[in-house]
Amino acid sequence: MSNRITSQIPPKGIRFAPSPTGTFHIGNLRTAVVSYYWSTHLSTPWVVRFDDIDRPRVLEKADEAQLRDLQSLGMKPAIIQYQSKFIHRHREIFQEALRTGQAYPCICSRKEVQADLGKFASAPQSSKPDPKSFVIDAPVYSGHCRNAPVSAEHAGAIAWRFRSPRSDLGHKDFVIGRTTNISDMESFQPSYHFASAVDDYDGGFVLLVRAWDLGPATFPQRDLMTWLQTRAQIRHGIPQVFHAALVTAEDGTRLEKRTQGVTLAEIQSQGKTLEAIRRKLEMSFNPVVGYEEGGKDWMGEARQTIRVSELGL
Repeated sequence: MSNRITSQIPPKGIRFAPSPTGTFHIGNLRTAVVSYYWSTHLSTPWVVRFDDIDRPRVLEKADEAQLRDLQSLGMKPAIIQYQSKFIHRHREIFQEALRTGQAYPCICSRKEVQADLGKFASAPQSSKPDPKSFVIDAPVYSGHCRNAPVSAEHAGAIAWRFRSPRSDLGHKDFVIGRTTNISDMESFQPSYHFASAVDDYDGGFVLLVRAWDLGPATFPQRDLMTWLQTRAQIRHGIPQVFHAALVTAEDGTRLEKRTQGVTLAEIQSQGKTLEAIRRKLEMSFNPVVGYEEGGKDWMGEARQTIRVSELGL
């Protein structure tokens, strides 16, 4: 087996990655507007990648509906991708992580992990956004299985963790996927962190745009991309990340696809035109932090949350 991971030839661009699990709400659309702004500002292709590997949650034709919403607001992707098309790539890199000892099996249940995390100062993120908790590098694991020998306990469904260089004790070792059996690598299902990091590195993107609630994803994903960079035959830079303000309900809770009154169609039914909606979204964004190639690893709007009413919609 080769000691190097092959790499896809990347199209440079700005990446926006929605999940096709339902109709866009206004928060999704605002993030898209911010992403599209950077694409236009940097004269770089706008890439929409549907993160559809969580198959049970994917709704049929949700991607088509989301594309219609984007295009109705004047945003047409230069490239459309589907993350599920890269599953063989995810498994190839997982095999390499196993071969090099970068990945290890973990038999700790989610309940056990949460109990252990309770011993640390930083608690898991709640459903109500706390701006101070968005960009953190908190412990995610106790390190219990990091140096444990593989045993019969691993015969059933298990998680696989990535050895983060940021903690000798394994406190930053995040889950990269799960298998139904340690000997059945074809059953490997990548985690969000793993699949996104692989695809974002392979994509050769200039900039990734997502909301501030995904700030904590920056650190583990950069760990994995840095490792990929050392293993790749074709090396390129690690993309920077821009975080848009998270749109919330009036009580500060995050919007969900089932939240009432916040889809494009529902806002239009209240008498707002498409032109007015886009203008309000654009006006709500002030790119105080400018993009600079080779600059900060991550950046974002100074304001981390914004309520729906503040959009003027």
